[in-house]
Amino acid sequence: MPEVIKAEYRIVTPMFIGDANQQATGISPASVKGALRFWWRALNWGRIRSEANSDEAALKGLHKQEGYIFGSSAEKSTGQSQFLIRIRANKDLDKGAKLTDKPKPGVQYLLGQGLYHFRENYKREAIQSGSFIVECVLRPSSKAKLYKKQLAESLLALGLLGGLGSRSRKGLGSVAIQSISDDSFKVPTSVKELKEVINQWRQAAPSPPFTAFSALSRVDISITGSNALELLNQAGSEQQLYRSYGRKGSHDSFHKVAGKQAEQNFKTDHDSMLKVGNGQRPSSIPERSVFGLPHNYFFSGSNLNIEYSVGEKDRSRRASPLFIHTHVFPNGDAALLQTLLPAQFLGDGSKLEFKVKKKKPTSIAFKSSMINWDTIRTYLNRFTDREQIL
Repeated sequence: MPEVIKAEYRIVTPMFIGDANQQATGISPASVKGALRFWWRALNWGRIRSEANSDEAALKGLHKQEGYIFGSSAEKSTGQSQFLIRIRANKDLDKGAKLTDKPKPGVQYLLGQGLYHFRENYKREAIQSGSFIVECVLRPSSKAKLYKKQLAESLLALGLLGGLGSRSRKGLGSVAIQSISDDSFKVPTSVKELKEVINQWRQAAPSPPFTAFSALSRVDISITGSNALELLNQAGSEQQLYRSYGRKGSHDSFHKVAGKQAEQNFKTDHDSMLKVGNGQRPSSIPERSVFGLPHNYFFSGSNLNIEYSVGEKDRSRRASPLFIHTHVFPNGDAALLQTLLPAQFLGDGSKLEFKVKKKKPTSIAFKSSMINWDTIRTYLNRFTDREQIL
């Protein structure tokens, strides 16, 4: 009989995961495998880098090991994956749910325009709640068994820090691991045990060339409580207040963000983007770029709309290095974790493009000195009762 690693997950926040028609009919093995690839790379970069003479050599080694474990159509020497994935949905899995309850402002902000519109409500179906089991069936190979622990650790990381589906880095589709069959790991049942597990992922490696754990990584338990969705709303509200310039209504004496007075922490971003909208060439990029791209800027007073993104032929996005995860322990207690994984943001010389309607796009060449990671750290520090693990 082949060896099988089983992990059970609870869906904590609505999961916007879909089939070819964007309908939430279930969780596919491919989506889980893609998430496991990501967490495997994030966890194993430091180990592989410590054994190599350079980042380039480490990347080659990482690519080779990843291809062997997860499969690679590009490498003849690796071929098929060393395991098969089966997804078993439990009876409580609420598939294809049409969400009708209006989300609170903080959750609205994290959902973004692609998933929510204040007039149209939710724009896609979601798996609202329930649980499912992931079974990783190892192939009968001695080498496959060597990577069993790494695969189990990736399953654990997904269920402690990650999620599945659209906006999973914003805390939607968070999955909380409930059990795992591998005896090498213990699923945390409390904040104390959670801290012990995550502390094992501390790394000495310098800043990596892609999103992975390193000496610069940070994991916070930002808030705890009893309602996971309310914790996510609090995080969204804090991020919106921190990042947004606010809008001034006809009867307002000051700019507002979700009914509160705007902090306008990034006034320079606002002013420089307004100049770009009015035809001036950019001389810098917004400080908030570090949260990930693309960004949209709308100036209601002048009706300007600016699309700001990576302008490469095969790339328009740079995913956020900040991961929000809402976790629920077996006893019902909830915690909101935020993970910052600093890495090379873009390659020097990459094109960043600004598009204004009816105007020719303008661009600027990226330099690593344009990114300030303290911009995100300052946001994380807003949570006064936080516990910093890494």
